[in-house]
Amino acid sequence: VNQGDYQTTLSYYSKAYELISQTNNKVSQLLYLTNIGIAYDNLSNFDKAIEYFEKALKLAVELSDKWNEAIISALLNSPFSNTGNMSKALTSIQRAIELYQELKKPLNEGYAWVKLGLTYDLLDSEEDALKSYERAYSIAVEIKDTRLEVNCVDTLAMWYFFEENYPKALEFFEQALQLWKKLEQPLKELATLTQIAQIQFKQGHIDEAIKDYQKILKLQQQQGDLNGQAMTLQFLGDAFAKQSQFEKALSSYKEALALFQKLNAKQEQANTLSKIGDIYNSS
Repeated sequence: VNQGDYQTTLSYYSKAYELISQTNNKVSQLLYLTNIGIAYDNLSNFDKAIEYFEKALKLAVELSDKWNEAIISALLNSPFSNTGNMSKALTSIQRAIELYQELKKPLNEGYAWVKLGLTYDLLDSEEDALKSYERAYSIAVEIKDTRLEVNCVDTLAMWYFFEENYPKALEFFEQALQLWKKLEQPLKELATLTQIAQIQFKQGHIDEAIKDYQKILKLQQQQGDLNGQAMTLQFLGDAFAKQSQFEKALSSYKEALALFQKLNAKQEQANTLSKIGDIYNSS
């Protein structure tokens, strides 16, 4: 859905709310206010999203509707985070978790714990973030929900990756790979395979990384994923350069450059040209 579609969506929701606000149907008013808030959030108009979510939240509390109070509290986390109001971002998602626990909604609670972890990450509170992700993961395993589980495993893998704990990151990425296969999500599989190859590269296992990149490239070629192919060729060039296999590195970079030119990806073209320059400078 593009920005124009979100704008059209907002227009219709606004007209619906204008009409329903002339009635005493507060349940529908609550629904339309929430939908308007979501539309503004999708349009990155976060101040307006907060305004409408807070109106909806007030109605939910007035109606003693804890389910919608929980949903709206969780939704508020995003615009608060995006406007830098991290205190409210934190309290809103914590309130959502409390309500989901009270309502015995473990799936929603699990996703809320992931959001809480992401919020802590934005606050550079790494240990609290990790505990939140682990809590979400334990819920996913307990209720046997594969989608929540892969969300948690993928998030934990990235957390350990950025902490440069590559063995733990690899452990979780390999779990994620199996879960994406189970869910029949080939693009997610490829993204995870790429992360695994990147870890092999960072750990100095260059031969393994090259094999992984070559396997990924074949799959991307089968799928016609030009951008993915270009990125993988660039990674492959990096791996060959690391082994001082400069001819193979140049060949990979030049193939990547041709694809980036086809895609009119100027930043990536510049990066690849710089890498080619580095090769000629080193060889």
